[in-house]
Amino acid sequence: MTTTLKQITQFLDTQNCTYQTEPENNRIHLTSEGLPVILHLEENGELLRCFIPQLLTIPAEHPYAETAMATLLHLGRELKLVRWQRNPSDGEVRITTEIPLEDGTLTPRQFQRTLTGLVDLGKLAKQRLETVLTTGDDPGMPDPSDPSTANEVLQFLQALIEAEVTGGEEFVHPLLSAHLSLLDQRFVAAITTLAHAIYAQGDLQQSEMMAGLIGNLSISIQEFPGGNFLENQNIAIAGYQLVLERFPRERSPDKYAPTLTNLGNAYRNRAEVGDNSAENLSWAIAAYQEAQEIYRHLKLFKDLAGTLNNLGIAYC
Repeated sequence: MTTTLKQITQFLDTQNCTYQTEPENNRIHLTSEGLPVILHLEENGELLRCFIPQLLTIPAEHPYAETAMATLLHLGRELKLVRWQRNPSDGEVRITTEIPLEDGTLTPRQFQRTLTGLVDLGKLAKQRLETVLTTGDDPGMPDPSDPSTANEVLQFLQALIEAEVTGGEEFVHPLLSAHLSLLDQRFVAAITTLAHAIYAQGDLQQSEMMAGLIGNLSISIQEFPGGNFLENQNIAIAGYQLVLERFPRERSPDKYAPTLTNLGNAYRNRAEVGDNSAENLSWAIAAYQEAQEIYRHLKLFKDLAGTLNNLGIAYC
């Protein structure tokens, strides 16, 4: 049955909430526990999307950005009630949950539980991410140095890097097929830890070589046809973010732009299988747009054409 803004405001009134309605967009804005919340009725009242639009910001240039983004991936696996996203263009983090209403009527209890759950998870996540951004450590993250898993994951990662150097995906894909159980958050944590350890040594040549290998390995994992497709895309996205960190736009635009294009492709892949399509497409478009600006400036017109084609597909 169709749900209306009036019904939702009645629920909010019983809870003594202060809110503002935006009837022209079927939205309600409110603040709960210090967090901004938007309630958006979609599909003619058959879907209620609840989200916190600006939980916090993780700037790409922040020294602990990769650890924080690894935390986001872990939160997505750990807490299924909501979806966790970061916009690569400005670093904004938002969390979203949905209530399908096409086959039922929204009840006060259902609404209250959803809104309370969203806000409670938002508060916990914000505190955890703020700790990561301040200290660089995430106490809730699986520790890649844990002896029970570290050796296997790190040896697997080292073998993959060697395979990438030897022959690219022709050598990498068989290894991936033999270790599907390791392609999860532990792998993201391990590759992030390894990259940051090398970056911290201060040897620019060595760190750039590692970033290049991570970029190539990320492409191989992104294009791997086996295992969990979304997990593969998540790992590739984490890898591309590590590359962007080591090759900033102002210093290495020729490496920054193609990595942005690869990042956009991974976001688009997630959208194509229905994983929060609107947000993933918006992130893909943002990545493609920034990449095409760089290609225009560098007069790399062949690369520009390919990126514009990807941008067109994303818009389509």
